[in-house]
Amino acid sequence: MNTAGWLLTESGRQPWIVQGIMLTKNGISPTLSATWIWISLIAFIVLYGTLGTVDLILMLRYSRQQLPSVRAEAGADQPVPAVLY
Repeated sequence: MNTAGWLLTESGRQPWIVQGIMLTKNGISPTLSATWIWISLIAFIVLYGTLGTVDLILMLRYSRQQLPSVRAEAGADQPVPAVLY
C-alpha cells in the first residue's frame, strides 16, 4: 500500500500536463497572481490549524474523563463477558 500511495501521489503531481505532449513550463496559468496564491495558502493554513486545534481539544477533553466501571453496569453478581459488544 505504501508503494501504491507513492505512485498515486507522484502520478498526480501535475495533472494538467499530458505526459509527452505538453511541457511543464507551458502548463502555468498567466492569469493567477501571487496574491491569490498567498490568499489560498493562508486559507488552507487557517482551516487546517482550526481543525487541528479542535481535534486536540476534543482528544484532551475525552482523555480526561473517567471510564465507567464495568462491574457497576453488569452487576456485581453477574460474570463479566470477555468481549462486550
